[in-house]
Amino acid sequence: MGREREQTEVLIGTHALSVEVAWLLEDKRRGLSGHAPLTESQGLLFVFDPPEYAGVGMTEMDMAISVGFISPSGLLLSHHDLSPGDPLLIPAQPVRAFLEVAYGWFARHDLQAGVRVEIPELSRWIQPPRQIGFRLT
Repeated sequence: MGREREQTEVLIGTHALSVEVAWLLEDKRRGLSGHAPLTESQGLLFVFDPPEYAGVGMTEMDMAISVGFISPSGLLLSHHDLSPGDPLLIPAQPVRAFLEVAYGWFARHDLQAGVRVEIPELSRWIQPPRQIGFRLT
């Protein structure tokens, strides 16, 4: 199954989730493949630095999930219910992260686009802005 992923907590509106964090390429490729079904309080958070048009693929999945795309400013952009074999889902704009949770989770918790998503430890997986070029003094 591979090495253990880091864990953190995410708050979406007033709902807390314990999540594994996929920020390394190998973790992102593996995703939830081979993972036990998610409980109502679990998820997998994919983090992107810099933000990108990160797609969600279901070709190797054997369970249905829901995914929420998170903006660079920490807002839920959209959420979608996906089933095994669904085509690649790509967000409408670059995302800082997306969150995979149990199927129907966003609907059961009445969460809509625009709700704040707090990832307290996000700075562990993103770098400060990079300076490009040099400055003459």
